[in-house]
Amino acid sequence: MANPKGYYTSRYSGEEIDRLLSGIPPGGAADKSVQDIVEATSVPSRTEEVAAADLQGYISKLPRLLTEHLTISVIGTAKIGFVWILNLYGPGSLTIRVVDGVEVTVQTQAKVEYCSVPITLDGLKIIGDNSGGGNILGANYSSLLVVRNCVIDREHDPSKVGVQAANGSRMRLEQCQITHCNPAINCLSSSDVYAINCTGENNVRGIVAAAGSVMLGGTTPELMGGIANNKNGGLIVKVNGTLI
Repeated sequence: MANPKGYYTSRYSGEEIDRLLSGIPPGGAADKSVQDIVEATSVPSRTEEVAAADLQGYISKLPRLLTEHLTISVIGTAKIGFVWILNLYGPGSLTIRVVDGVEVTVQTQAKVEYCSVPITLDGLKIIGDNSGGGNILGANYSSLLVVRNCVIDREHDPSKVGVQAANGSRMRLEQCQITHCNPAINCLSSSDVYAINCTGENNVRGIVAAAGSVMLGGTTPELMGGIANNKNGGLIVKVNGTLI
């Protein structure tokens, strides 16, 4: 409460505060566990095996405050509806990695939204059927999405954006294949995309940069399998550092 001079006074005495932080019940253990999280100086790592059919359910049940570097090893070949990763924050990170020899096909969409922790997707095939949104794989208001060894394919119907980074998101594409999309890469609203050693085939447009920056690295082709690129207040940077 506030005293007459306007100074804030805690409702706890010094002895009560010591007891709360020491872990002595009642209430002390919970307060102490929160204090330990807040004052942690390192982030632990953990790997969990999750069946492909259970992947989205497992992601949805994660705490929004991610205090560990969590790797999900996806096991079991399967077709799943979607992968949505939303509202994660904290000092940790999340990696979703398909085990070697397993094929996991995301039929509708993969998206990362409002996440301030690094997210990695490794080894997924995302085909983007008619029931999904306007893009097959997207990052929105997110600090870093790494997409590695993934296939993004509209299955012979080039009517959707392949990969999209929007609203200040950062995305790194590594060894990804993008086919039958329009465009293959769409970067807008102060976002950044770095594509290294990626391939593109049978796309209507290659890259669209609308108030965003797309940087190409390694063997990534300048048109990403499309007939043209488009810029609207954005940048597309070649492997050698010059502008397209």
